[in-house]
Amino acid sequence: MTGPIDAQHLEAQLASARELYARLIFVTGQRGSGKSRLLSETASRCNFPVLNVGERLAERLMGLPARQRAARAAPELDLLVQQAGSETVALDHIEVLFAAELQIDVGRVLRATSRNTTLLVAWPGEVSDAELSYATPDHPEYHHIPIEGVLVSSLSH
Repeated sequence: MTGPIDAQHLEAQLASARELYARLIFVTGQRGSGKSRLLSETASRCNFPVLNVGERLAERLMGLPARQRAARAAPELDLLVQQAGSETVALDHIEVLFAAELQIDVGRVLRATSRNTTLLVAWPGEVSDAELSYATPDHPEYHHIPIEGVLVSSLSH
């Protein structure tokens, strides 16, 4: 869906996502489009936490030697979501997941984590008919993931 979406729309998607194998909803939009505000508003209305992934995951990985960060990043993200103690968790500021040094398959990790917890994710990249992408193919942080089997809502600026 493109155009104006609001917390009520996301609440309906949360209900639909509970029936999916990967209980995963992406909210896309350009920088400044209101993704963070919308996640916060929806989380407040539905009483679930919003995790600042960049901040929280960085805190967990900073104390590790660089060579261990790649191995620990995905399990630490999963642990952060579990420790939130909620059936639904919003993930904001996920750019750290794309860091080339962490070697994370972002789509696989988010799908796996969403098997146990419904995830509402602010996606900082682009969306097409078939996939979400982050950065350009020539960039070291480039990622693309298929959107088959997940829900996507796009904000207009």
